[in-house]
Amino acid sequence: MIEENALVVKTSTEDKQYAWVQTQRKSACGTCSAKSACGTQILSRIFGQKLSRIKVINSCNAKPGDYVVIGLEDQALLKGSFLLYFVPLIFLIIFSLIGTLIAKSMSLPTGYIDLSSIVSATLGMLFGILAVRVYSVLGTKGTPYEAKIIRILPNFNISCQ
Repeated sequence: MIEENALVVKTSTEDKQYAWVQTQRKSACGTCSAKSACGTQILSRIFGQKLSRIKVINSCNAKPGDYVVIGLEDQALLKGSFLLYFVPLIFLIIFSLIGTLIAKSMSLPTGYIDLSSIVSATLGMLFGILAVRVYSVLGTKGTPYEAKIIRILPNFNISCQ
């Protein structure tokens, strides 16, 4: 399980099932041996550490102001990464091939075949991103894809898994 410390900013008013927590984005640049010559380290210094707000399952009935540990299953991260990166890529490749085949079947010049491939690949990638977005909004509620509060930090004896 991947864990991160967070601050509860607000809880859901409709039901106490969800809470909004705030975490600070971290970079692994401090432990890397190439940190002095890395562009990512420079960008990290320029833009600083950003705060992120995310909605998590409030399994501990945490209140605003509580410091908590939130967690996400390892498999959820792997499946989510696959969905986010590979589904749009697969749609891009399939749409590009379809665009090329359609343009060739119409006996278009080579330049138009390439343009058709590029346009259809772009549309395929956008369609893939939209499909992932729709799935993430409609299909993942109450599943392992959602992070949850594991414990409240001031009292380390409380575990809410």
